[in-house]
Amino acid sequence: MGKINPERMQILTMLQEGKLSVSEAERLLEAIENDRRQPSEQRFLRLRIAEQGQITVNLRIPLEIVQSFTELASIIGGLSTGWETVISKIEAGMDGRIVELEQPNEDRKVEILVE
Repeated sequence: MGKINPERMQILTMLQEGKLSVSEAERLLEAIENDRRQPSEQRFLRLRIAEQGQITVNLRIPLEIVQSFTELASIIGGLSTGWETVISKIEAGMDGRIVELEQPNEDRKVEILVE
């Protein structure tokens, strides 16, 4: 028998202690299982910077983290004003290249994509 997922163990402990009903525990366990089964559905934000034709930055960030950062930035000081619009469009299904910036004099290209 393999290791038990800590989240699963916590749910089972709460069930044993009577803090959850059987149906609540079943729903939570099913949600954990669904999260584990659907990694291919997870979406990412990719930041790619190329200088002189060579990729110098290729960063892939799960959208969940980007969304959390956006919420935190708005709480801290309104830093996410432009990102709120971008995030809402991504949540509505927008994907592919969302930002492309070329600086020909510096031979630099910046792309932000949703995958």
